[in-house]
Parts: sequence; structure tokens; C-alpha cells
Amino acid sequence: MHRLRAGVVGVGSFGSLHARAYFENPSTELVAVADVDQARSVEVARRYGAKSYTDYEEMYRSERLDLVSVATPDNLHVNPAVKAAEAGIHILVEKPIAMTLEDADRIISSAARNGVKLMVNFILRFDPRYRAAYERVSSGGIGEVVTMWGRRTTLLETARKYGKFSNLLHDVIIHDIDMFNLMSLSEPTQAYCVKVRKACRELGVDDAYLGIVRYRNGAAASFETSWVLPSSSPHWLDARLHIVGTGGAIYIDLQSHGLEVVEDVKFSRPDLSNWPVVGGRLMGNLREAVNHFVECVAGDKEPWPGGADARKALAVVLALSESAETERPVALG
Repeated sequence: MHRLRAGVVGVGSFGSLHARAYFENPSTELVAVADVDQARSVEVARRYGAKSYTDYEEMYRSERLDLVSVATPDNLHVNPAVKAAEAGIHILVEKPIAMTLEDADRIISSAARNGVKLMVNFILRFDPRYRAAYERVSSGGIGEVVTMWGRRTTLLETARKYGKFSNLLHDVIIHDIDMFNLMSLSEPTQAYCVKVRKACRELGVDDAYLGIVRYRNGAAASFETSWVLPSSSPHWLDARLHIVGTGGAIYIDLQSHGLEVVEDVKFSRPDLSNWPVVGGRLMGNLREAVNHFVECVAGDKEPWPGGADARKALAVVLALSESAETERPVALG
């Protein structure tokens, strides 16, 4: 069986998981990774028997890749993705697709022009709970969607790590924005948002956002997001989604993953959803997303979600950001 030749650009915390997913997938051969941090590139490459590069363009020229994951920092997705498309390599880019609509359009148009597949990694679409909720909503199981509410709060150390090149809207709550867009079965028309800055003032980023998104079919979504939880929190992520319809409701709660561990000095709720390692193998939503991308490339199918859905989520995020600055609602569409 022909195995697809896979590469990864950016092998930090997320990119190294992509590398592992390709390494463990029987349909792919992880042939190379690239990272500007040479030591990190070498370490991940050695772990999975791949070649190490510090220049992704050199990797593209040398390795005849079939597909690549772009897992660089949020503000550095554009050039690796565009260059991959120009080299004829299918692309899986971590969310957000980009920081601006102009850059998102560059990636989308380059992929289309060069005939390569483009997927953006919104891993909640591969969580069985969110997927089951979407199937119930889209089949009319709870009637017409009336309201949606989402919470996504995480640790202060996340702000210290990711606030250097991104923000809560682009990096964290965009997951729920994508879910709102999907579950609404409609198009966003207006966004309103307020921000709070206290604990993260010295970092130069906001602590929290609270917002509302309205949809063309009359549905409305509200959310709260922050990254100020202390390191002593029993969970690194408190995520929930409520959907109320004219004929029912759906509730998703990821505060507990069904496993609680009590030790002498610690109580924890390990993540069993996103990228847990169980039995020596990577499991969870991220693995399923990577496997879906591989299946689409191998079977010549369109990946889900593609560039259009990622652009829509980004447009809402940018409208929310503008609203938080101006303290006024912002129209969409």
C-alpha cells in the first residue's frame, strides 16, 4: 500500500502532536519536520525517525511531500501554507487560518489555484459530543435553534505562552465561534463584545471577553472566555456549550472528562478528549482530525472544515475584536 509522505511545519506543543499522529497512522509516513528552533526540530525528528529542517521551504523542495501540517504560531500560518500550496502539497493548518481576512484569502486562493486540499483544524468538530449535538440540531431534533451559550476558560499560563503572538478571540473562543456558526444553520449578521483587562495587564493582553453573535435566522449566541485560571485548578480547561431550541435543548460539559484523580497533594481531571495518550498511543479529537485529513487526501474528498468555514469564524472573531475596542455592535455579511 502506498503511504502518503507527511511533514510538519512548527513542532512545538501542537506540531509535535501532529507529527505523532502521522507517525502512528498506517496510511502515512512522517518523513520530515521543520522548525526554526533547531534543537526542537532535531528532537522531534529523532523521536519519530524523520528528517529535521529549520527551513520549511527547503523541506518542501527536498522531500516530495504529499501533505503537510502547518502548526506555527497563529500569526505565522500564511507563508508556510501558501508555499506548500505552490509546491503542490495538501495543507492542514491549525486554527485560526490566519489573523486577518486578507491573509486567510491568500491561503484559500493559493490552495484553490494550485489544486490542493485545504483543511483548518477545528478539533471540536471531531469531538463525539459536539458532533452528536450537531447531528441532532441539523436533523431538527430540538426544533429551530433559539439561543446558544458557550464558555471556554483556561489557565493564566496559557496567556503567558500564547499571548505573545495571539489573543483569546483568535486562539481560544474561536472554537466556540465555529460551533455557533455550525449549530445555527445560518449566517452571522452582527457581533457585540466587551473585554476585561486585569490579571494580564503586564502581558499586554486582555483577561476575558464576553460577547453576543446574532444570526440571519433569528438565533443568537453568547459566550464568555478567559485565560486567568490559577495553576492549582483541577482542570486546564473549563468548556461548556448549551443550545436551546423551540423543541428541546442540548447541554455539553467538558469541565470533567469522566475521570477524577485524587493524590496526596493534588486533585486533577485529566483531559481525555483532545489529545490524551492512552496505551502508548495518541487518542482523541486531534488524532481524529489528522486522520480525517489523511483520508480526504487519500480518497480525493473535500476535508471538513475547509477554508470557507475557517474564514467565516475568523470574520466573526475580527468583528468581536472591533466591537470590544469601539464598544459598539459590528455588522457582518
